Amino acid sequence: MTIVYVLIILILLGGCIYFITQASKQKQLHQSAIDQLNKTKEIELKEKEAAYNQHLEDIIVERELVYNESVEKVTEEFEKDRLKFNDYIRNLEKYSRNKGEIITHRVLTELKTSMVSRGVLDESEMIIMGNVFIPLPSVNDTIKTRKMDHLVLLPQGIYLIETKYWRGKIIHGVSKEQLEDLAYYFDSLFIEHKGKEQTIVFYDNSQDSVKEHEQEKNIKVASYENPAYQTLESAERLEDFLMNYSPKFNKVKPILYYGYHSYNGDEPQNYSRMTEVEVCTSREKLENYFEEQIKSKEVKFDRKDLQYIKDTLEKINYFS
Repeated sequence: MTIVYVLIILILLGGCIYFITQASKQKQLHQSAIDQLNKTKEIELKEKEAAYNQHLEDIIVERELVYNESVEKVTEEFEKDRLKFNDYIRNLEKYSRNKGEIITHRVLTELKTSMVSRGVLDESEMIIMGNVFIPLPSVNDTIKTRKMDHLVLLPQGIYLIETKYWRGKIIHGVSKEQLEDLAYYFDSLFIEHKGKEQTIVFYDNSQDSVKEHEQEKNIKVASYENPAYQTLESAERLEDFLMNYSPKFNKVKPILYYGYHSYNGDEPQNYSRMTEVEVCTSREKLENYFEEQIKSKEVKFDRKDLQYIKDTLEKINYFS
């Protein structure tokens, strides 16, 4: 009987061990299945994340391409407008030249042709620039420019020419002290002269009289501040501008040129005591001045310097 109980106990014990072993195996299989499922889900999640990131990157690239195309289009349109505006400005500058500036340009061009033909200088050693604009320091974000009638670039220096094409009898650069007994009239003409030199122009404004073969004299008097001050200021502004590019461009010689020659053959009378500005009262004096400069002045610039100044000024004038 005891043996039977022992056998039953052993059988039950073996069954328990079997069931426990099977349960452990099932647990392992279940855990393995869960791990496999987790791995599969993790792989799927990574694939979805990679696909999402790729999709997002494609969207970003596509939008960036669209943005770049838009920027290029806007930039292209802006460049067209800028070039169109520059052409408009250049046309305005061309048409803004007055008769005196055109005549001065012809005088300078003919002078250059003559000196080149005589071997006085080489073609590239005299650069003539007309209607030059330079920017001035901005005030309250307002852009201002200064116009210069002509620049002449020579190895001997930089020359700024201001042309006054005034008809009539011109008395240039007269001061109150020089008029002596007529000082009262000076004060009447130049109420705010502040001791500066002035310029007086007398010109005939006659009209035909009612009576045949008779003419009535009608002399008009115009008073101006000495234009040499304006010429000197323009030269100083140009010096300041060019000094930003090289300290060797530190001197600009101002020239005031009276270019009108047809009024009774009268040449302007120069009473000015200013030495900073060269006043040329005739074409002959202007030509002689440059001839003397080339002969007597030492060379300051080579051809590369002259071309550099020309290119710099042209670049500024075209707003590039």
